[in-house]
Amino acid sequence: MDAKDAIQRALGYYELGLLSEADSLLETLESGEPSVDFQHLRILVKIDRCEWEVADSMAQEAMSLFPERAFGYIQRAYVLHELGRTSEASTILDKVPNDPTDSVEDIVHYNKACYLACLGQLDAALENLREALKHNETLLDDALEDPDLEAIRVQIRDL
Repeated sequence: MDAKDAIQRALGYYELGLLSEADSLLETLESGEPSVDFQHLRILVKIDRCEWEVADSMAQEAMSLFPERAFGYIQRAYVLHELGRTSEASTILDKVPNDPTDSVEDIVHYNKACYLACLGQLDAALENLREALKHNETLLDDALEDPDLEAIRVQIRDL
């Protein structure tokens, strides 16, 4: 099986929630040339397995290998937030490159809103949430339930 087929199979395992199988298959590919899909998926698997330190290391590697791509920055910020390093997570999102292959403005602003709300910067959090909703209105349902946005829940209902 070539690397592309293996990544597709690992993605299938991941989507089915078979994280151990996805992880094992991705580990067999680690000695090859890294691709965006491979790096992205291996970080997602580690995040879903709550292997935060490993995911952080992998996200840093992705940022280094693919500095023009947004996924490494977004995933690293998420991991830092989960590790309780929310201020660093917020700062990382300020560095997300404009990725022509992937429109991520909604994700960046939504996550930034979450991190800022957790940091008590409520006005800035609300402004980032508004910006996220300009790009993707369906995020409103998520925002109404997101525990990170609890501090601005009343204002969210008025959006």
